[in-house]
Amino acid sequence: DADLFAVLQIAGKGTDKLAGRLVRTLNRPYMIRGEVLTLSVSAGYARASGDGMTAGSLRQSALLAWREAKNAGGNTWRRFAQSPGERVNARGDLAADLRDAVVLEQLSLAYQPKVNLRSNAISGFEALARWHHPSRGTLQPRVFIPIAEETGSIHEIGPWALRRACEDASRWPAHLTVAVNISPRQLEDGWRFLTQVTAILNETGLPPHRLELEFEETALIQNPEGTRSILNGLRDLGVRIALDDFGSGPASLRNIRGFSFDAVKIDQSFISMMEIEPDAVTVIQAIATLGKGLNMTVIAQGVESQRQAEIIAQTGCTEIQGFLISEPVHLDDVENALSRDQVLSLSH
Repeated sequence: DADLFAVLQIAGKGTDKLAGRLVRTLNRPYMIRGEVLTLSVSAGYARASGDGMTAGSLRQSALLAWREAKNAGGNTWRRFAQSPGERVNARGDLAADLRDAVVLEQLSLAYQPKVNLRSNAISGFEALARWHHPSRGTLQPRVFIPIAEETGSIHEIGPWALRRACEDASRWPAHLTVAVNISPRQLEDGWRFLTQVTAILNETGLPPHRLELEFEETALIQNPEGTRSILNGLRDLGVRIALDDFGSGPASLRNIRGFSFDAVKIDQSFISMMEIEPDAVTVIQAIATLGKGLNMTVIAQGVESQRQAEIIAQTGCTEIQGFLISEPVHLDDVENALSRDQVLSLSH
């Protein structure tokens, strides 16, 4: 591949540091013809393990590790684990490191903008956690949040993320919202969670209507009555409630109707298929019509092309989110995103 390169290291020492240095170096911004460009780089490496290891098998092992790094969200690196036991141990090491991540200030939030299709302007941002691991690089939520849920670390990470997002958003213009993902495990002690949200809003001064909490359907299925009580309590506070990734799991129209959501986010798998599968557009249009009938904001996430945005605009969706608008940005870059009067131009 034109964008795939190999590095052969004769001495095997320091390979992990070399992989990390390559990713960090290549991921720096570059000035080319007056424009600042940023690369997304992933690396995977494998070590020759003795007799019988050929150049081809070594390359294949490195490719498998590279794919694992890409699946983790990119901008990181992975070592090839030869056995299931090694992979289990690696996961155990991550779990142990994750317990100290909040205290050691290794976590941060990135913000991805959402754009209103009527005004073509940013309406808010979704807060997305990043873990800056000292040896594994920057890890995406899909890598460490499942581990946090299994080990209980989510009870530290969840409140930290909510507080940080509210603190940051309180300094933004008053019309902007901030969305925060909530794990089903945070609802296990529902009233404690409700108390946490109340306290964080009071301490940060963020008006409740500017906070949007996103829940996946698994939270509704596991404990429907308890979750309904919690969501009603949040709604009484004035907090907005969103159903995330609708269509990715056991999607139920009864859940949308029974829990009275303020917003529904269409799973990005429908967006990625819409240009090759006409039925995907039909599904998106049906969800948009349903949302409008129930007075909900309908958000299409994972939008990556102008053509996708134009099709979605015709379906009746309210907002879009995705790399077409912007990748998740650091807090310092939020102001730059907001400085543009219009961030999207659509032909209708």
